[in-house]
Amino acid sequence: MASLRRITHALVEDLDLVIYSVNEMGMEVAERGNTYYAAPEWESFQAHLGAFFLHGQQCGVFGIEMPASWWSDFYLSCLFGAGWAVATGRLAQASVVRAVVSSFLDGARSGSRVQSP
Repeated sequence: MASLRRITHALVEDLDLVIYSVNEMGMEVAERGNTYYAAPEWESFQAHLGAFFLHGQQCGVFGIEMPASWWSDFYLSCLFGAGWAVATGRLAQASVVRAVVSSFLDGARSGSRVQSP
């Protein structure tokens, strides 16, 4: 989990850039009228993050019930949500890393585990 904390710390250092980038992606998607469009500029970042989660799955750190690409998307959603919460005054900047990592790893409910239906 130290690696996840390091990645989160690095991204949180420029949280405004993360929020801006995600918003720009959303606007580009809207302009194209394609909700599944992924900008080519993000391919390298997404590939590296996906490889990180795949490696974690292979080492038994992350669950295999979801593909690594989903864990990557979910992690970025958590990060964006935390950044938005900071920007709107609902979360202190100093709490972002703990909030993202603990929410991502532990889920919303204490002791919860993802169960397939």
